[in-house]
Amino acid sequence: MTLRLHAHYPSSIKDSALKKPFVTPNVVGTFENYLDLILEEWSESEKERKTLKKNLGYTLQWLEFSSALLLEHYERLRDKKESSLQSTIETMMTLQFCVFTHAVLEGIGSYIFRTNQKNCEQSKKSYPLGYKPWEKQVDVNEWKGALKKKVYPKKENSQDRSDLDKHIQQIVELRDKVHLDTIRSKTHFEDFGRNCFILCHKTLRLILSNLSKRKIGNSPLFENVEKNLADLISGAIYFDPI
Repeated sequence: MTLRLHAHYPSSIKDSALKKPFVTPNVVGTFENYLDLILEEWSESEKERKTLKKNLGYTLQWLEFSSALLLEHYERLRDKKESSLQSTIETMMTLQFCVFTHAVLEGIGSYIFRTNQKNCEQSKKSYPLGYKPWEKQVDVNEWKGALKKKVYPKKENSQDRSDLDKHIQQIVELRDKVHLDTIRSKTHFEDFGRNCFILCHKTLRLILSNLSKRKIGNSPLFENVEKNLADLISGAIYFDPI
């Protein structure tokens, strides 16, 4: 049985053996410690770094819990069992998973971009008096570029870098569909399904795994979701490959 996360052990379960399938979510501090290995220390903005770690820690905790619930849902469908999530809830959870995945990538990528600027002597010399790099608005191409180069720093990984850029851009475009300031001919909720979840999950896992070789216990964030859910192709559900 695959271990899944639950908010807490059901109060009716007293026997420790029966608690085995239940894994409580990692605390926010666990993710903050993990991010310590990814976000380079920067004495000039340590307060901002701590704030970013806290924000990302809460976000990753939610992504971990959502991932567990969605995986449980899809596996039940694969095994032709009763769904654990109503379809609208599945869609909304996938939408949230996409938006929060984007937030994590944006947060880490922007921080990497700023530290790259800080480490560049030419950029440092051009800083005006009182300039604070962490207050600069980082645009999407800047943080995407910094992130993919950090994940794949070697030139021989140019194809991997290109693929990662494509996947991040897909997440950016999906996330932007949440905004309703543009009239569209298609309901954007139709895009927040299994394909979206798999895209976001595998991209997030790849980036976190490459930025730090350490993993977090039994966290569903590090499960090979695309391999696990590949069985759905021949099962009750079909999805187009990403």
